[in-house]
Order: sequence, then structure tokens, then C-alpha cells
Amino acid sequence: MKKADIQRLSIDWYDYPLPDERIAKYPLPDRDGSKLLVYDAGRLTSTPFRSLPEQLPPGSLLLFNDTRVIHARLIFHKATGARIEVFCLSPHDPSDYAVSFQQRHRCSWRCMVGNARRWKEEVLTLQVPIGERLVELRAERAGMDGGDAIVSFFWDSGDCAGNHTWCDNGNGNGANNRAEDPGTTFSELLEAAGKLPIPPYLNRAAELSDDVTYQTVYARVEGSVAAPTAGLHFTPELMNRLHERGFQTAEATLHVGAGTFKPVKSSLMGEHDMHTEFISVSRETIERLLHRTGPLIAVGTTSARTVESLYYIGKKLRERENAHEAGIRYGAGGERVVGNGRVTGRECETGGTLETPCFMVGQWEPYEESDPIDPNVALEAILRHLDRTGEGSITAVTQLMIAPGYPFHYPDGLITNFHQPRSTLLLLVAAFIGEGWREVYRFALENDFRFLSYGDGSLLWKNLK
Repeated sequence: MKKADIQRLSIDWYDYPLPDERIAKYPLPDRDGSKLLVYDAGRLTSTPFRSLPEQLPPGSLLLFNDTRVIHARLIFHKATGARIEVFCLSPHDPSDYAVSFQQRHRCSWRCMVGNARRWKEEVLTLQVPIGERLVELRAERAGMDGGDAIVSFFWDSGDCAGNHTWCDNGNGNGANNRAEDPGTTFSELLEAAGKLPIPPYLNRAAELSDDVTYQTVYARVEGSVAAPTAGLHFTPELMNRLHERGFQTAEATLHVGAGTFKPVKSSLMGEHDMHTEFISVSRETIERLLHRTGPLIAVGTTSARTVESLYYIGKKLRERENAHEAGIRYGAGGERVVGNGRVTGRECETGGTLETPCFMVGQWEPYEESDPIDPNVALEAILRHLDRTGEGSITAVTQLMIAPGYPFHYPDGLITNFHQPRSTLLLLVAAFIGEGWREVYRFALENDFRFLSYGDGSLLWKNLK
């Protein structure tokens, strides 16, 4: 489907009635005790989620998103008593997630600010107890980036009384035996001071139990402000059973942004700006994708968007290789240069070279494509890039919108929850199984399935028509 056709797509076609009582406000006591709706070529069945291994063909490879939800909500109070909420969205300086989390004195983040009109130039402070230390976290507005505020954070580690940058090591032998404190990381500050963000449609405050239940059991890489909820059904026991039956698993990272809850307010998709998210995929995972012998099952829409983004990254790299072999150069703006002439072909916003390209998958990129390549060729191009750079993983940002008419390249199956009406997540489901999505959601509503983040799950097999 062409870009113009997708942009004329009406979100009104992807609406359905969802009574509030069907939204699961809390998870079930047992993660894998939820229901699993299985959709295969128009056939619908209901089974316990823990029976997933019995539903998968031999040789299946499951791709999980190993992101971890951070305590992104920081609550400050001004001297006047005004409450200011700072919702950390993504790192600004340093812009690398891992590096930003390991900062020990200062960093800045893109944030949403609640009650922003009451916060002008003042420095907000928050006393954060961490172990025996008391750390003062300071926040200052540093500008805007689009609709997001740039907030600078500063902090110093305190001793047991909150006064110095070192603490007694506990042996009672005096100052000569005091160890220099290396400082508190921003990750530790968020964990201690922040609150876990839970979806707004739960219409309740986060509770202590959410710290456990709103994380997948395999969450590893800090960065998300929302959970990849399809993975919430998995338990260590279920993971063990999958491996015992010979199924392969692989991990990728997509840090879920607050935009995942962003409603589609425009009537036409061409007027909707898709949110941008960070992805990272290791060489090992790419090799497993390339050499798999059975179907690929994406665990969650985030895993599907991640693996599909790899196709467009690999395609760009292959085009660069072809250009390099043909003696074609690239300009600083990313346009191809042949002799004294220029041929338009931007790689991303900041250009790049064959050795150090930049990677951004745009919202409309799939619908502007004219010359597709074999999906495995794209993966092979990424592996060659990793060989050239010596890196262990490919990182990028993706704005990929998957809507009906999208040509899937990798997943054969999709494990996912039941999504909000009029959402881009529902568009992805409709792209994957076609008009069958209406039967799936009708069946779920008629058979008491629980909806949204803490709800039940589904295993959808791709519509091959």
C-alpha cells in the first residue's frame, strides 16, 4: 500500500465498544493463569496461557523485549506547596540510556511536566534517602524540545547526616578509614525517589505490588516508561517449559515511551505523528533470526516493531554497500553524491558514512519503498556492519507505523494483549491478521476476556492472504 493510501486511512474503522468493566485494573494472582485466545486462519479457540508451548510448531523462535520499566515519575513540591510532577521520558545529555543512568552528579532528560505553569525558573529540590545517605536531588528547567521540557538534574551524595560526599565505612576507626563515596547513580536515584508509571486507563495510583507485577520476569535493560505487556504472562516455569520443548528464545530491546498511550485524535492517519522509540538488537539475536528453521513469534507489538525496523536498517546498509562498490559518495546531509551531481537519498536526519551511518526508521518509510530486498539480505547487511565497526549490537530509533497494508518481513505469529479502540496498537493487529481482528475482539468480548495491560493475551497467526 502506498503512503497516500495509508495517510487516508480513517481511524474510525478501527473502533469498537469497550466497557470500563472489561478493563483489567489488576493482574491475576498467577501470571500464566490468564486466558489465551488463539487465532489461526479464521479459527478461534480459548485456552489457558500456560498452555502456550502446546500451541507452537516445532522449531519456533520467540522474540522477547527485555526492557525494564523505570520509576520515571518524580514528585517535587515548591516552597509554596505547589506539586510539580516531572515525568522522565528519555535521556537528553548524555543521550545514551545506559550512560545517563550511570551518571553520578548530573544529567538532563526530556520530560513531561505536570503543573508546568507553576514552575518557571526555580530550582526544585527533593531529599532522597538511599541506604544511610541522604541525597539532595535538584531539578531545573533548561528549555524545550518540541513539546517536551528539557530538565537538568543535579545531585551530590551525602554522608549519614546528609553533609558530605563520603561515609564512615563502619569499622569505627575514624576518618583515616573512611572510604571515598563514588557517588549515587541516576538509576539509583530514580529507583529510590521515583514512582512507577502505570497506564492512565487503570484510573488508580500505582501500588507497591505494581513494582513486581508491571515488570516482565525477564526485564533487564532499564529505560521504558511502560511495560511490554504481552510479556507479563510469562513465568520462570513457563520459560523453562518452552526451553525443555526445544523452542528457541531471543531478546531485543525497545524502550517503550509514553507515546504508546497517545490516542489517535485525528480522523485520518496522515495527521497522526507516531512516537519515536529507542531500539537495540544484539548480534546473537540477529544471527538467530537469520538462521532460524521454524516460525518467528514476536512477543508483543514492541518486539514486532523492533524486528520489522531491522529490515529498513539493513536495507539502508545494503544500499550503502552497493553505492560504495559503485564509487558513489554520500554528502554530509545524507544525500548520495555522484561526480558533481547529487542524487537525493537521505539515510536519516544527520547523514553518516558507510563506516558510521546513523539509523532512524521513519513513520512513512515502509510506504515509500520502491525496491524491496530479501529480508535475510537485510539481516546479513547488519551483520557485516557489525563486523566493520566491531560493535556487538545495532542501535537505532524507530518511528515505524504498522497499519493495514504493511508488508511484514519477519514475524509469523504475534503474542499480544487486547488493545484500546482507535489506537496504533490495534492498527498493527489489523495489519497482521486483516479484517479478522473484528472477529477476534468480538470473541474476546463475548467470552469474558480481560482487556488492556493487565488483561488476557492472544496468539495470532499472520494472515497469509
